[in-house]
Amino acid sequence: MGDIRKRLRHTAYHEAGHAVASFFLGCGNKYLTIVPDKEQGSIGHHVGVPTGKWFQPDVYSDGKHRNKVEARVMVLYAGAIAESLAQGRKPRLRSGSRSDSAAAADLASYVVGSGEEWGAYLDWLFIRATGFLRSPFRWRAVEVVAEALLAKRTLKGREVRELIRGSLPALPLVQANAV
Repeated sequence: MGDIRKRLRHTAYHEAGHAVASFFLGCGNKYLTIVPDKEQGSIGHHVGVPTGKWFQPDVYSDGKHRNKVEARVMVLYAGAIAESLAQGRKPRLRSGSRSDSAAAADLASYVVGSGEEWGAYLDWLFIRATGFLRSPFRWRAVEVVAEALLAKRTLKGREVRELIRGSLPALPLVQANAV
């Protein structure tokens, strides 16, 4: 596989990881792309749906805010995790996009103290995100989104939702009041 194709594939899995985690964790997707952006210096990126004005983790420390911080941190970590898993490597917290890791660390700082607690919290969220993506049906969704991204280069949020829903196993029909 050529170096450029290999890099595009890694990037597609990275962005698909963000998108699949964002879908399942209720954060939503605007779009994702593997079209390089020279201004931002990126070879791909994922844009999620912005959190509403209610989300102020620097002001509020309730459960709703903590849950949203945890979901967003897991979405940020999911890119590097998916990229590692696609390459057959063990995901490591310090690998992947520096900007994703920095944003995750910044978000986590709102809900935990600094130092040892902060590091343990980030480690725990990374472990959770890794297990989350290793689930067979979620990993299948990552593969489906990554392959579509390689084919189209950019996917809108609606397309991502359709791909993920289409990748899920059909649930058996259950008849009400069956005896």
